[in-house]
Amino acid sequence: MKKYLFILFLTLYASKAYSQNPYAAGFFAEIFPGMGHVYAGEYSTGFYNMLLIFPLAARYYVTTDTFNEKAVKANMSTTARNIFGFSVYDAYQVALEKNQRPKQILNIPDYSFARMYFAPFDIDNYKSLSVGIPLSIVAAISGLRLYSKGIHSSVTPGRALAAIPLILAQSLFIGMGEEAEFRGFQYPAFSELTRHSIPGNFLQSVSFGVCHTSWGACASPYVTGHLFRYTNTINEEREYMAEPSSSDGQELANWQYFLMSSAFGFYMGVITAYEKTDGLLKAITVHAMYDFMLIATDLLTEGKTGRVYLSFSLNF
Repeated sequence: MKKYLFILFLTLYASKAYSQNPYAAGFFAEIFPGMGHVYAGEYSTGFYNMLLIFPLAARYYVTTDTFNEKAVKANMSTTARNIFGFSVYDAYQVALEKNQRPKQILNIPDYSFARMYFAPFDIDNYKSLSVGIPLSIVAAISGLRLYSKGIHSSVTPGRALAAIPLILAQSLFIGMGEEAEFRGFQYPAFSELTRHSIPGNFLQSVSFGVCHTSWGACASPYVTGHLFRYTNTINEEREYMAEPSSSDGQELANWQYFLMSSAFGFYMGVITAYEKTDGLLKAITVHAMYDFMLIATDLLTEGKTGRVYLSFSLNF
């Protein structure tokens, strides 16, 4: 492993001699946290991003005995993975700036981490039918579920008050991280590769779909994720996961979850590309609030959620 990493970083350093291509920066960032920033000449930022590999790897190497210990591992790795998604987007944006932001088929603005994370709190992001219609549908479905099923007997007021803010915080992370990586970097990269935004959108949605199945779920970042996955003995049941709940995809066949996730990713790409202002922030808003409403409804109506980031117990 050490020899592999040494050769990788030596190649990366040598490549700086002839280019700081924005798409290469994003690609290197996809391989190993921090590599994209090093390639773009931001060495300190790259070093700090490399530290993300430890919580990313922890879920593969740390053995857990209790439910709460499993939860710590799961929540650390999920949070780190979504910060990692932002780092891919940020490496791409840093290299764009160093190239004086050349004209691209799909121009994605440079947003700060805070602006992306808190995008769902900006009322302007809801002033669009592409945002309002899907969120209204999900809100209606969630309301009907609550009305028909009622609040589960295990959900006390104390548990709800503690869990709902945690669900929101993680939903914001997931909306920000996944949209930054797939719509913030992969979409413009695939659009440049194919010379058109429509096939670019299709390719990023396929990538998004694969990463939501067991074919690719444990492999982000792509290269190092696979190395960690296949050099350990973690079981196929994903021992740190809770039982599936209604809105989770764990109970679906891989091809079903792939199609569902790909369709969602394609629609997020449409929002990103065709909204007149801040399309990426609007996509983050839809993604985060979509997850929040479904997951919170799962907890309230079933007393559980299969989502990894809520796999812990609250003693209330």
